[in-house]
Amino acid sequence: MKRKIVEIDEEKCDGCGLCIPSCPEGAIRIIDGKARLVSDSYCDGLGACLGTCPKGAIRIVEREAEPYDERAVISNIVRQGPEAVKAHLEHLKEHGETEYLREALEELRKLGHVPCSVRTGSWPLKLELVPADRRFGEELVVAADCTGFVRKEKIPEPFVICCPKLGDRELYSEKLSGFAGTGVRKVRVIHMEVPCCRALVDLVRSAMPGVEIETEEVKVPQP
Repeated sequence: MKRKIVEIDEEKCDGCGLCIPSCPEGAIRIIDGKARLVSDSYCDGLGACLGTCPKGAIRIVEREAEPYDERAVISNIVRQGPEAVKAHLEHLKEHGETEYLREALEELRKLGHVPCSVRTGSWPLKLELVPADRRFGEELVVAADCTGFVRKEKIPEPFVICCPKLGDRELYSEKLSGFAGTGVRKVRVIHMEVPCCRALVDLVRSAMPGVEIETEEVKVPQP
């Protein structure tokens, strides 16, 4: 397939290695004294490494290349340690690559790794994608999917989102129960002022008995 990908000019490259830490996918290595692309499938073409080369040896081109493979990238960088994994996930989040992020989290779970140290920032985590043993601390916000579109204030972190009407309630209950077992002591539930959305409060309460529950209803003005 033809796509955007990194190209390294070997004549300009002096092998300084400054580009390597800036590549969240681990796609660049120093081989025989030169920076080289390890595999086309490791490069997402987003250009995080651009501007780090003092010789100007790196650029983005469009050419025939293997498709980017998020799962292969994760398998590669987990060997570099949790900080490398964290940097990669943050890179995906910052560029809005939600599908790649979903694949990354699935692959991490398959490999037995839980990315607990990754900050959610203002970016929500879908409840069904979060490992049940994820540690959030003592306080957690659980918000209905639709509240993010109509709530004026920014939802505080850390928070997860779900839909009590359309989602898998058994799966939600299992995940929430797991969070309670990791030390969550207080949960703030944010939901719309409609019956189907209020069910989220009951769901959280039944899944997390003994945990303090606060609720907030989001009111939508009549058109």
